Amino acid sequence: MDLRRAPAHLKQKALTMATTSIPMVLARAAAGCALLLACAGLGWAANPAAPAPTQAPADAAAAPAGTPGGDFKSLDGEVQGLRKEVLDLNRDLYLLEEELLFPANTQVAVFLSLDVGTFFELDSVQLKLDNKEVANYLYTDREVEALNRGGVHRVFIGNLKTGKHELVAFFTGKGPHERDYKRGANLIFEKGVGAKYLELRISDRQSLQQPEFTVKEWE
Repeated sequence: MDLRRAPAHLKQKALTMATTSIPMVLARAAAGCALLLACAGLGWAANPAAPAPTQAPADAAAAPAGTPGGDFKSLDGEVQGLRKEVLDLNRDLYLLEEELLFPANTQVAVFLSLDVGTFFELDSVQLKLDNKEVANYLYTDREVEALNRGGVHRVFIGNLKTGKHELVAFFTGKGPHERDYKRGANLIFEKGVGAKYLELRISDRQSLQQPEFTVKEWE
């Protein structure tokens, strides 16, 4: 079931069920880990004088289910399955929380993309929405590298009422000849019914030997 398309009362019910399920799933995972440790402890206690094995027998992986090796393999598989359940549940709860906090009729999101390689090296971005600072993000070298490979970063997500609004973005980094560089760009846009997506784009302008900063709406 796609939680993002469910009616409001079903979303609330799903959120309640998911929240109460987390302790149960975690308890099952903890019990599985405890059982694994207990079995390992019993196996060691049965022969305390024996040295720790340095290499598993070649046929250990093929041990039948009734043997200790088979039991350990079964328990390990169950713990891995529980771990996957917890991760899937966490992802679904995150998506549901985001949809509840930022419904489509008031949502506004701002993304950043790069198409540069010569005239600008990004360091940070500051956003102001209707003269109020809403984001100030400092990029790492790895994040800039990902953006240069075609990645897109969501800088901001929030709620806006319908009507006219102004977005102002300030870009800081290294410009031509490794000089400190700071430029701004703005956009006045109309927020209607439905989500609004805006893109900050930094590109090289070869004719002027300078970077270009633009803000545009996604259709």
